[in-house]
Amino acid sequence: MTNPFRLAQAKRALVAAFAGLMASALHAASPLHAVETTPDVFTPVLASVLAKETAPVLGSDGRLHVVYELQITNASAVPATIERVDVVAADGGASIKSFTGAGLVESMRSLNARPVTSADLVLNESKLLLISLDFPADQPVPQRLAHRLSGRGGAAPAAKEPVTMQYTVAPLDLPKKELPRFQPPLVGDGWVVLTAAAA
Repeated sequence: MTNPFRLAQAKRALVAAFAGLMASALHAASPLHAVETTPDVFTPVLASVLAKETAPVLGSDGRLHVVYELQITNASAVPATIERVDVVAADGGASIKSFTGAGLVESMRSLNARPVTSADLVLNESKLLLISLDFPADQPVPQRLAHRLSGRGGAAPAAKEPVTMQYTVAPLDLPKKELPRFQPPLVGDGWVVLTAAAA
């Protein structure tokens, strides 16, 4: 014999599940919650910033300086060559600084911090790009940076020959932070500061 109480429970659960399904469908179809998608791109050369975030620092030259390292790794079996790296503003893509040719190689280091002789990368090889940016202190600094890589590398996991590649990767936030200010350890008159050679 069918239990009326259990039958009523099952009906309520079915109605609730149907209502939830309809609400999810309406939510996904709403223009206010539309998800903007971009096509997937195979990236044979990976790049990442060796810092979660960094903040601009005011230098003695009156300009704001941003310094960090970009690690670039060839994840494809096909040898890769980095021909150009553009540091761009992530919000609009405006170029801030470009590395190319001899200047690119001079700014690169091996993972043990030694200079390199080329921007070529074999399988699983990584190199560091030392990036130093400066901005006028009286102008706004981009809140987020990105890096556009151009060069040659494998177009697919099973590729045999390198092809031309270009894509933008490795975002970096530049938060506004109140940096510490240093002052003399002693204030007032009557103090004498002495220095001496270490023993």
